[in-house]
Amino acid sequence: MPKKLIPWDSSKYLGTEEDIAAYLKNCAAADDPLTMVIALGNVARARNMSALAREIGMTREGLYKALSPTGNPSFSTISKVANALGYPLAFHVEDAARAHTATSSDVRTLVRSHRQAEVQRKALALIDATVATAAQLRESVLALAGDTIEQPGSARTAANGPSRDPRGAVARRVADDD
Repeated sequence: MPKKLIPWDSSKYLGTEEDIAAYLKNCAAADDPLTMVIALGNVARARNMSALAREIGMTREGLYKALSPTGNPSFSTISKVANALGYPLAFHVEDAARAHTATSSDVRTLVRSHRQAEVQRKALALIDATVATAAQLRESVLALAGDTIEQPGSARTAANGPSRDPRGAVARRVADDD
């Protein structure tokens, strides 16, 4: 004869406050919101769902639905249920401080890299402006001097005179001592 299986109901085994506290603690350790919702539903059924529903201002059916595996209760509902059951939600400051430290470190790193990128952009803009100014100055000198100064790259460029390298930067040529 086949054995008949019955569905498991945790609420039937939550007879004492110690059992309930240990059950909720273990469910919280799972770090899964759905596990906590189901656990609160099991504790509510163990304690009397109808009385709990009246206490928090919900219908019994609405509370069953909210605390079911397919329910999607609001934070307010979870908070009210936990408070009414005698287990108010609490946030541990030391855990939040560690998370804040990590976040602050990440923000500092992002700000530092943003500042470096901004400094690089400003330096490149300054270099471009300097090169443009030097080119304009050179053109003005050439216009005033006429043909007495040769163009850069020719054999007769004055020693140590201004010239342009292939990348566009202004440089001074050093006369060969050889």
